[in-house]
Amino acid sequence: MLQEIRYAFRMIARSPGFTAIAVLSLALGIGANAAIFSLADALLFRPLPVADPGSVMDVSLDKSGGDSGGFFGDLSGLSYPDYRDLRANVKSLDGLVAFKYSGVGMARSAAETPQIRLGALVSDNFFSVLGVRPVLGREFAPEENTHGGTPAVVLAYGFWQDQFSGDKTVIGKTVRISGTDFTVVGVAPKSFFGMDQYVRPSFYVPMQMAQRLGGTPKDPLEDRNDYSLSLEGRLKKGASQKQAQAEMATLWKGLQQQYPADGRSRGMAVRTQIQARVAQDSVDAILLTMLMVLVGLVLLIACANVANLLLGRARGRTREMAVRIALGVTRTKLLRQLFAENILLSLLGALLGLGFAYGGIRFLQTIRIPTDLPIMIDPQLDQRVLVFSLLAALASALVFGLAPAFHSLKTDLVSALKNAETGMTGRRRSLGRNTLVIAQIALSMVLLVAAGMLLDGFRKSLTASPGFRTDHLLITEFDTSLVRYTPEKTRAFYRDLVDRARALPGVRSATLSAVVPFQPTQSPRSVVPEGYQAPKGQESVTMMNNVVDEHYFTTMKMDLVNGRNFTAADKAGTPRVAIVNQEFAKAYWPGQDPLGKRFRLDTEKGPYVQVVGVARNSKYIFISEPQQ
Repeated sequence: MLQEIRYAFRMIARSPGFTAIAVLSLALGIGANAAIFSLADALLFRPLPVADPGSVMDVSLDKSGGDSGGFFGDLSGLSYPDYRDLRANVKSLDGLVAFKYSGVGMARSAAETPQIRLGALVSDNFFSVLGVRPVLGREFAPEENTHGGTPAVVLAYGFWQDQFSGDKTVIGKTVRISGTDFTVVGVAPKSFFGMDQYVRPSFYVPMQMAQRLGGTPKDPLEDRNDYSLSLEGRLKKGASQKQAQAEMATLWKGLQQQYPADGRSRGMAVRTQIQARVAQDSVDAILLTMLMVLVGLVLLIACANVANLLLGRARGRTREMAVRIALGVTRTKLLRQLFAENILLSLLGALLGLGFAYGGIRFLQTIRIPTDLPIMIDPQLDQRVLVFSLLAALASALVFGLAPAFHSLKTDLVSALKNAETGMTGRRRSLGRNTLVIAQIALSMVLLVAAGMLLDGFRKSLTASPGFRTDHLLITEFDTSLVRYTPEKTRAFYRDLVDRARALPGVRSATLSAVVPFQPTQSPRSVVPEGYQAPKGQESVTMMNNVVDEHYFTTMKMDLVNGRNFTAADKAGTPRVAIVNQEFAKAYWPGQDPLGKRFRLDTEKGPYVQVVGVARNSKYIFISEPQQ
């Protein structure tokens, strides 16, 4: 084997031009595949940073059988009472954990100005079930996981490094979160970035602190209609995903029967992490699949190019092969020698391709999601990408080297030793090379057409109207819950804020709204349109919801095509009213006048809301979305 490797080095060194072209072709193909794989890995395939991640299942309500009304995916959270009941009765899981994210005002002390941070509220068994051990300090103690317990916090590793400069004496110090002093009891390991591939929390606190952090009179842990928790369960040894699915479905059916008024019409789903990510973000999954197919075609074109070069080179090595066969070298050994040369070319291409991949990954790392939340896309040139590149190189060697290698061994000894070729052999070789050239051109045309369609789609998206004005707009966000404002004080704050904003020189109008279009965190709401027959097993439909004042449609230049705008008279104590878009009216009251129609909020027993206006369709999540 060593002799064959040394000979392979000598052969490729003797043809620097051929080697350079072949290696560069393979490098471009392998590099493009490695860069896109790193993105797919970051968004879909990267395992959770926990012990034995393959046994950790996502547990959620399943909306795949119903009308989601938009891009909300097929997953839905559960309430804490639901979690408590499921955890107490499940047998196929070796632990069920719950967590949710919450934005808070956080400072190192009461004397410092708080900054908005995103933290994770976690169940008492969170770290133990996931097998995550703090790199410094400890997990939460039992007395810290109770109502009225000592406020304790485990800091995320990145937050500890950024805010405390990696100070190892941080254990026992306090940080101020939503006006309460929390004692630092631990620091999470560097490898643990949380339970979401996008979100990077700054800290972890016990779930029992939810009411204290939220500053609300009602305890969210006792609200069975607060579907805000994400659940993860670890399979018991010997248990399967199918068994866990069947057991959780049975337990959930019992809760549906026990609490029928709470709108529990959705089924229970137990999924692997990849299945959950695809269900939650099917748009990204489709886009990544398209990108992987396109870069796969690039590598296939590169392989066809190298195969053509090898066929041309094999013609010049016909006499060499004949002489070696005549001297007693077996065809099997020659085949090993040729594949050693091909693998060496692929490995050199992969090595150079990693350089191209590094540049592509660095570019992908510069993409930032426009939000103040700690949301990031984190492709890395890590061990998984290196393994993928190695596999791509070996597969490429097989693809481009198989036909030329067998062609080289089909040598007529007499003709070859006389340094002559039969006409038939020449025609066959020309046919093979011409076939490869045709395949390259055909695949290149596919790529050009696909790229042209993508560019045309981007051009149309960028020039299309989103349905609202995009110029002369300034947006500022506030969250009064972070400073413990009462509902009365909050209303007074916003009234004063918007009145002062409208009085500023140069301000034509100002409006208040819960969310704005294209924010990463849109607000879904379940509704039951009057007269709409939902599919079997589905009680409501889910769609985007916004709460706005009477100046919203004027400020955003969103036209009403029917009915009236909101007025200052639409307030608490008066009948609930709503403005729907054209697509809503078309979907649920086709051919009818939507004005005066009603829908219920949340469930079939929820309060009625009357439609008083219809707005023109616009875009909500991204510019190229279909009408919804």
